Amino acid sequence: MRRASSTFRDFVPTSFDLSDLSTRLRAFTQSLQGVSYLHHLGIVHRDLKPENILIFQGVPRIADLGIAHVAPGFVNWSQLTVPKERLMNRDYYAPEQRHGDATKVDHRADIYALGCMLYELISGIAPTRPNMPPLKELHKDFASLDTIFNKMTAHAPSRRYQNIDAVIDDLIWALVYIGIPTAAPSSDADDKNLLVKLLSSTNAANQSKAIEPVMRLGTAALPVLHEQIGNRRLDIAVAAYRILGEIANESSLPYLQAGLYPRRTAKKPQFVTGKYAAAALCSFPPEVRLNVLDSITDEVKPEDVALLIDGLNAQDCFPLLLKLYQDKRFYRDWGERAGLSFLLRVDEEHSWPIAESLMSGDGDFYSFMAFRDIYPHVNVSRKRRIIDHFLDRPQSLSSWELPRILDAVTTGKFPKDYVRRVCNRIGEVADVAFKRYAERRNSLKSSKQPKSN
Repeated sequence: MRRASSTFRDFVPTSFDLSDLSTRLRAFTQSLQGVSYLHHLGIVHRDLKPENILIFQGVPRIADLGIAHVAPGFVNWSQLTVPKERLMNRDYYAPEQRHGDATKVDHRADIYALGCMLYELISGIAPTRPNMPPLKELHKDFASLDTIFNKMTAHAPSRRYQNIDAVIDDLIWALVYIGIPTAAPSSDADDKNLLVKLLSSTNAANQSKAIEPVMRLGTAALPVLHEQIGNRRLDIAVAAYRILGEIANESSLPYLQAGLYPRRTAKKPQFVTGKYAAAALCSFPPEVRLNVLDSITDEVKPEDVALLIDGLNAQDCFPLLLKLYQDKRFYRDWGERAGLSFLLRVDEEHSWPIAESLMSGDGDFYSFMAFRDIYPHVNVSRKRRIIDHFLDRPQSLSSWELPRILDAVTTGKFPKDYVRRVCNRIGEVADVAFKRYAERRNSLKSSKQPKSN
């Protein structure tokens, strides 16, 4: 074989040193992957130590399998393990390798040896020396690495990790939590698994670190993120939307647009992710956002659309918003004239004719709707027109609606003579309304009297 540039021994420091720790731990994690591959083939190395991991241009390779134990199904009789084989690799061999039958030594002995190497790689101290300090005494953030080391090097094999893959998962998670993300494996599959783990964390700090494997994966991360925005856990979906917004890749547009739409799992549509999808879409150029607005095909909440068009030119947006309003795409809740107040906020001048036609029409548009959906979003002269319109139609008013009009007049910036005139008019309307109420009450009473013989 070609000559290796170095061995893993060259990575082991002579004392505790943080300066190049990420490089060392990255190589160690890759070594774990190599040993995992051996174990999946039924091969137990049994002699793992830094000298037996060769480095080829920065990439580790597991070497020296001369005394490896191979599953009998893979070999002939001449390669089987001898029961009384003994190893003198005192710093790294497991307790069961010193005592007992060598044929009963399994893959957990390799996990023990790798645990010893992990400790030495971080601390610079040989792992079998007496009074070894816990790693957390070397650095306060390394307590999670102590837990992994202790489980890898437990005296009884049954108390150790039962497979290398579990070690890899816990180690990657611990290194990311400590803040050494570059120690993660470089393969796409492992970065995707890491991405899912980080997004699934209940710790917001870990979720925010999910951008790191995404940057390594590039566009390969998009399918994972697209899947996670549909997660039932809202915090996972929100983290995925945030990252998609940072990436701003146009292949994500259909997924982000769908996030504006309701989830119809209940009787009432629920817009669970609308504001997060809109925030992610805001990272795209104006022309892209206008195209999204033009292609909406389902109900959307006006407040989510308001986020989507934030910073865009109102003249460019209004024709598209008007089309959504006319196509009844704005979600209507609790009798709200869906989208009307939103249109008025965007462009009062062009929206006012719609408001006027609603007030003057014969439909179910009542005064409380006008004062809720229109009145707050128009100028003073139009506010007066709304008040006058309903006072000129007393038959359409009920006594419970008059206080709303009175409040609008007295709190608005109107001349005193106008306020006085309106108050007098409200008194007249109230009298008419009270008379109608009294007549109705008397009519009901008479209808309930028993008929005479």
